[in-house]
Amino acid sequence: MNWMDVGKVGLSGAAFGISCLALWISHRNWLRSNCPIVVACIETAGAGDGAFIAYNLVVVNTGNRPAVNVRLYCENTDLEQCIQPGPHAGKKPGSTWSQIRKCFNEEAEIPVLLSGKSVSNSFGFTGVNQQSFWKYNSRLKITLRYADLDGTNYSKELTLLIKDSAAFAGGIWSVQDDTKR
Repeated sequence: MNWMDVGKVGLSGAAFGISCLALWISHRNWLRSNCPIVVACIETAGAGDGAFIAYNLVVVNTGNRPAVNVRLYCENTDLEQCIQPGPHAGKKPGSTWSQIRKCFNEEAEIPVLLSGKSVSNSFGFTGVNQQSFWKYNSRLKITLRYADLDGTNYSKELTLLIKDSAAFAGGIWSVQDDTKR
C-alpha cells in the first residue's frame, strides 16, 4: 500500500465523518424548528368605567405542529401573592378564586391544541380600591407542560403579568364611538 492510497482513504473517511456530523446537525435543527411552541399570556377581555379591567388567560400554540395534553400548573402561594385583599379574595365555591384555580386543575387539560390556534378562559379582574381581585402589575409564575404527537415532552416556566394588554406602557387613545350618539 502506498502513501497515496492511505491519503485517499483518510480523505474519504474525513468526508464521511463530516457528512455524518452535518446530517446529525440538520436532524437536530429540524426537530427544534418543527415542534409545538405553546405559550400562555393574560389578555384584556374588556375595560369599563372606573378602571375596571376583565382578563382572559390565553394559551397559544405558535409552533408548526400540534401540541397534546397541554396543562398549566401554579402553586397556591404564587396565586395568593397576586390577589388583592378584599371582598373578592374569598376561596368559597363559585368565587373568582375557584374559577381561576380551575385553570390549573387536571380537568382543564387541553387535549389537542392545533398549530396557530389558541384557547382562553376568564381570569379575574382589576378595579379601583377594594373592588379588585388581582393586584395590578403583579407577576404570576406558572409552569406549562405539553407534548408533541411523537410523545416528546416539553416544560416551560413562564411569568404572567397582570396588566392591561391593550396598552403596554399604560396609555391608550380614547376614541368616541359615533354609533352611541
